Amino acid sequence: MVRIALYTDEPVSACGFMSLLLPAGGFELVSIWNDPASLPATVLRAQPDVLVIDCNDHVALALVADIRRTAPACKIVLWARSIPAELAYQAIELGVRAILRKTLDAAQMSGRLRDVAAGEVCLDGTLAAGWPPVETVRLTNRESQLLELLACGMKNREIASALSITEGTVKVYLSRLFQKAGVRDRYELGIYGVRNLRGVALAEADGNGRSDSPTIPRRGGRATPWPRSLALGRNFSPANSTQD
Repeated sequence: MVRIALYTDEPVSACGFMSLLLPAGGFELVSIWNDPASLPATVLRAQPDVLVIDCNDHVALALVADIRRTAPACKIVLWARSIPAELAYQAIELGVRAILRKTLDAAQMSGRLRDVAAGEVCLDGTLAAGWPPVETVRLTNRESQLLELLACGMKNREIASALSITEGTVKVYLSRLFQKAGVRDRYELGIYGVRNLRGVALAEADGNGRSDSPTIPRRGGRATPWPRSLALGRNFSPANSTQD
């Protein structure tokens, strides 16, 4: 019996999920939650084998990272109508085991969830079909921090102050990032940063002030998780970068 839990803030989606899954047999729906803030703690209590997260505006990569730290044995599935290639890459790197489209029928959905419970990684081909080719480059902790601050629109002086380094050092890091990413200027790099950081929200660091990703502490003891890699979807126009 595969123990399944669902997060969604849409009651109709919850009803549809139950009507698809339960008749298939072999599944136990242990809980349905609609509060993202309490999700890591409730997953720890319920101990599902698989957690299905309805991918919406309230779902952030920070939430995924929190659940992975709190309940590492739980396999996470994103249930989405669409998802940008860069965000999907960051989610998989954080440990998400599957990204499934909402239009799957009952047999397909139950089959994919059984595969995930058995340890497989599933990426729905229909979702991925519309993605541009994605290249990836690894980032150091400092490069990750600098990228997010740049994506927030900070100037070199402000970045230097936030990271307690000199403006000259910021320029050196930027030059290296330009080379790594194959971009011409800070605007183009910032666009890639925005696309990779979409959906990242403030998350609590662990009790020692550390998390799985490099962080910069924020007010109230909160911290932002940073990408370990930069996914570069080459076939999009910066002018249209805010559109899905």
